[in-house]
Amino acid sequence: MSRKRVYKEEFLDIGFTLLIDRGVEKPQCVGCGEVLSHESLKENKLERHLHGKHPTLAGKDRQYFKRKEEQLQRQKLDTPMNTGVYSVRQATTASYMVAKRITKSKQPHTSGEKLMKPAVLDVVCTIFGDDAVKNK
Repeated sequence: MSRKRVYKEEFLDIGFTLLIDRGVEKPQCVGCGEVLSHESLKENKLERHLHGKHPTLAGKDRQYFKRKEEQLQRQKLDTPMNTGVYSVRQATTASYMVAKRITKSKQPHTSGEKLMKPAVLDVVCTIFGDDAVKNK
């Protein structure tokens, strides 16, 4: 039986904030934004990350990490929705649309602009929406 780990406010002293991913608490480094696994919610594992990847941040105080956390939160809010993030269902649908075009053309997939440009436009339309296709 595995023990459930819990985020503690003291983890901010070593540069980690809380990220909840699908109901699971995960530590996120405020220095690089890397999200570690739930099993890494142990002080020694977080310190290992800090000292191994960010040795210059090791001596910083809590206020420094608090400012970095606020910057990270603002960065998340400033990022437009759907930028680089899409669902598996959308990716699969786009993949099928490309395969359908290739099958209908009865030509090798190397036919360039006649085949692949419309296929890529289908992918962009499916993943990012119709507005992105207008910016061909």
